[in-house]
Amino acid sequence: MFFGVHALDLLYRESESIRLLSLQFLGRLLVGLPSEKKGSRFFNLPMGRSRSILESQRKIRMQPIFLAISDRHFSFPQPYNLCATLFDVLLGGASPKQVLQRHNHLERVRSKGSSSHFLLPQMLPTIFRYLSGCEDASARIKIIRDILDLLDSNASNVEAFMEYGWNAWLTSSIKLGVLKDNEAKLPNQGDSGMDELLLVRNLYSLVLCHYLHSVKGGWQQLEETVNFLLMDLKEGRNSYRFFLRDIYEDFDSHL
Repeated sequence: MFFGVHALDLLYRESESIRLLSLQFLGRLLVGLPSEKKGSRFFNLPMGRSRSILESQRKIRMQPIFLAISDRHFSFPQPYNLCATLFDVLLGGASPKQVLQRHNHLERVRSKGSSSHFLLPQMLPTIFRYLSGCEDASARIKIIRDILDLLDSNASNVEAFMEYGWNAWLTSSIKLGVLKDNEAKLPNQGDSGMDELLLVRNLYSLVLCHYLHSVKGGWQQLEETVNFLLMDLKEGRNSYRFFLRDIYEDFDSHL
């Protein structure tokens, strides 16, 4: 793992190109890490710890690595291509456009049981950290639209998103101006604020609808999300009342 440590040290460098290349290199290393060894078998009976326990322990061990990557990158001014590099790491060396081009409508139907396109879903919180601090509305819209399209292309992406990125999405989305300023009426037609608000709303609706319809006990995700927004509502943000109303209307349209 020496090369991984060396790549992490390169994130301290002031050179923008070196930091981005080292991030891509770290991504390749992390994707290639072997999974935990399976327990021994005795008369074809699995021995040792269960897969779920091993996976949770692996996630705990990996978490400091991704926190260090995020903290070191955000200690510098954010370059324009950082977000593209973050998506490159998330998708294992591809852009959202490249991933989506491989999946037309017929392929989506065939690949309902396929694995997630998110090879390193642990990068989602870093992408949302970038999103919440991005001052360019068009860039924010592109990020949310790319995530939304990826979620819509594969149900496994939705589940990986919920496991690794949902909490970060909640805390980042409430920092967006479109939610802070959203009142009873949507912004004027043609306003970029309306586009962004609708994308945020669609992302909430897509993920929560998937859990309500397809995951046993998925209503708990909706309850926890509503409670999170209501807690922030108590701090004086009345706009969430209208936002929650709109999400519930989306649920009705999918029933």
